[in-house]
Amino acid sequence: MNGEPKWFDTLALPDMTAGLCLENSGIIDSSITASMIDTGGGIILKSPLEEIRCIRNFVAHKNIGTLTKAQDYMRLPVRDVFAHIREKTEGGLPRFCHWIDSLGALAEASVY
Repeated sequence: MNGEPKWFDTLALPDMTAGLCLENSGIIDSSITASMIDTGGGIILKSPLEEIRCIRNFVAHKNIGTLTKAQDYMRLPVRDVFAHIREKTEGGLPRFCHWIDSLGALAEASVY
């Protein structure tokens, strides 16, 4: 791996974890690239990583391209990031709560 890793590219993840010589690199790779996440107790959620990445890119680099990608995740009448992350989702919880649960489950899965 030369230079700055391409954090936005999940396909670059194995190179990053291999470069760090992590014993559990395969587990980390599998956890982060999973499309569905078991948060425990029979609750399975779609991985929010790509959505978070697109929203983050829009916040950090405001342009029409990043806006378009972020809006792919935002349902009307939601028109701004703050409303999007507070929007109620499955089970009546705000989207941000689902992100927290999913990321917590990913972290746990990456450790074992």
